[in-house]
Amino acid sequence: MLVTTKLPRLKRLRRGDFGEAFAIGLLEEIDGYQIPVRKLYFKVTGSQSMPSTDALALKTNAAGRVAEVCFVESKLRSGTDRDAAVHAAEQLAKDYAQRYPDLLRFVLERLSDLSSDLFKPFLEYTADREHGDSRDTFCVALHWEASKWEEVTLSNLQEYGPPLSPLTVRVVRIENLVDLVNKVFSQLGAPPADDDDEF
Repeated sequence: MLVTTKLPRLKRLRRGDFGEAFAIGLLEEIDGYQIPVRKLYFKVTGSQSMPSTDALALKTNAAGRVAEVCFVESKLRSGTDRDAAVHAAEQLAKDYAQRYPDLLRFVLERLSDLSSDLFKPFLEYTADREHGDSRDTFCVALHWEASKWEEVTLSNLQEYGPPLSPLTVRVVRIENLVDLVNKVFSQLGAPPADDDDEF
């Protein structure tokens, strides 16, 4: 019950949560990042959509200092959406434009609450940075129904998206993506979703 009451009932929220979890899973398992705080764990209700950038990933060096901080925005789509990558980059740029992005404060507070070993190195990173930091990177993670993917989605990002550097774009095309999302939530004990909006 403690798990299922925090699972979203709306399809669009389920797909968003799945995309975010999948994105950070790949960053951990394939790219070797650490995820200091998983925002989804801090949802109060299942219908809540967490604000700000989706996730923050980081790498530390041999001395334990923060070597890279990656700001991550994910989009999951089962249909056509040629502007999804542009919108993801715009969200990253908007949040990052703040002198001290909200996500940094959130992560720092949670690391303190958790008495995490990452608290001190992350505090040093936040204290060192002014507006921006050479250790900051960006990632747009796109998870797509394989048959609906269009390369123009990337062309639009290149042509119309805000300048973010260095920016990594990861595209994962998955057959029967909606069925996979539904299966995962079903295995978690979630009831059927409430709406039929395609996303």
